[in-house]
Amino acid sequence: MRYRMTPLLNSLIVVSLGFSGLVGAWPQMSAVAKKASHAEQQHRDHHQGKNGGHEHQQAGEHKRSDKDDTGKRTGQNHRGTQDDKGGHVTSKSTHGNTPCGDLEQAPQSVSDGCSHGPDPAPPGFDVDRSVRPLSAQSARVQAAAISCDGDGQSGFRVQVLYVRSTEVASRYSQFLPSFRGWVGDADDIFQASAAETGGSRSLRFVQDATCQPSVTEVVVSPSTIGDFWNTVADVKAQGFNRTDRIYLMFTDATALCGYGSLWPDDQPGANNPNNQGPSYSRVDAGCWSGDLVAHELMHNLGGVQNSSPHASGGFHCIDEFDVMCYSDYPSYPAMQVACSADQQDERFDCGHDDYFSTSPVAGSYLATHWNTANNRFLVGASDVPTNAPTTVSPPQVGVETKKHKSSTPTATISATVDASVDVQAMSFGVCNGASCSWDTARPLGEASVSPYSVQWKMARSGTFSFLAQATYVDGTTAVSQPLSISHKAKKSKSKPRH
Repeated sequence: MRYRMTPLLNSLIVVSLGFSGLVGAWPQMSAVAKKASHAEQQHRDHHQGKNGGHEHQQAGEHKRSDKDDTGKRTGQNHRGTQDDKGGHVTSKSTHGNTPCGDLEQAPQSVSDGCSHGPDPAPPGFDVDRSVRPLSAQSARVQAAAISCDGDGQSGFRVQVLYVRSTEVASRYSQFLPSFRGWVGDADDIFQASAAETGGSRSLRFVQDATCQPSVTEVVVSPSTIGDFWNTVADVKAQGFNRTDRIYLMFTDATALCGYGSLWPDDQPGANNPNNQGPSYSRVDAGCWSGDLVAHELMHNLGGVQNSSPHASGGFHCIDEFDVMCYSDYPSYPAMQVACSADQQDERFDCGHDDYFSTSPVAGSYLATHWNTANNRFLVGASDVPTNAPTTVSPPQVGVETKKHKSSTPTATISATVDASVDVQAMSFGVCNGASCSWDTARPLGEASVSPYSVQWKMARSGTFSFLAQATYVDGTTAVSQPLSISHKAKKSKSKPRH
């Protein structure tokens, strides 16, 4: 994995994309992040033979010294996992309260999420020193890779955030063109990688009226900025938690280099949890660049699963040259040079057989396992729905009543839905009589986790009709047919008067 170099300037806060063997210390996460940053820098300097000091380059220049002549990356990641290579990794990865297996699991403040931890800063970048803005011309050229997509708002999209703490002065205006340039550079990597297999893929961004990626400034607490998951919790609490969004955070801090969430699930098809949000990537000021952005977003899209043919064991790959490949934790495997650096150093998936191909060979790993080129956050992905699930059957409603000798009977209204689509919420309603429409139904409640059901006290006699409305993750809805039942309430015994 190689990165385009950007000059370093101004002391800030920096780290790599995770923790160094310190997973689990959630209450002390800010301090842990700082320690991880220092340890990561020492480890990296040791492998590079440095005695302190940093390499500087101008924006847009290229540097290949982050890998030796065997293709092994000189920096090391200190967090990862080794999953079983056989079959689909589904027992550890059902979306929603998902066990993360050996991956780092999000704390309760985030509710759910997994990550292999931080990625190390490549040579030429320093987590303690912010990069400089791109030149105006470079920013324009790199942003030009991004094209308009629809209305710029609907559907599954990457939303770009500029995140800073209350203690850091805003640099939003200074870096806005650069943020757009770096995401354009990342998008170019997706486009060029797809073209290698005869296809077309690009990132679908939240865009403004001029088709430029919208960049929203978000201010968080100084107590959360030093740690990835704490920052995610703060950002989520401010409303950036949509299931149709990947949130890319350009974080104005020097606590980390890059960090991305992903789910350990290699099952193919639309139900793979990597195929929906919310997901989060963070790139700190010392590592702001298009390559880092592309790397972390690829994690959000589900790459690289540990069951892939050239997996590293830590959710990266070993067949160089490749944006996602380096020798990582836990086993630091030997690297294999299978693709020319000139051809693949800024491309995804050397050989297109591990995690990204627009045209996988029949019967191959990517034809039978999760292929990030099919992720619905990419323009051009064709095998998963991006609009209303028009061919999906509406929910089916069932009602079960329980009578109690000394209390009002309770009806449990349940709903089932086609398992091939993702449901955000299931709402229930009731009407008096044998007919009912959703507009006239009285609301009974909502369920967001399967099995979907609500309960209702049946205090009076009559005929009642029940409905369920499924709201899918893309915002579309489908309403069930009404289910009618007749109920006769138990007459209460009158008390004698005195």
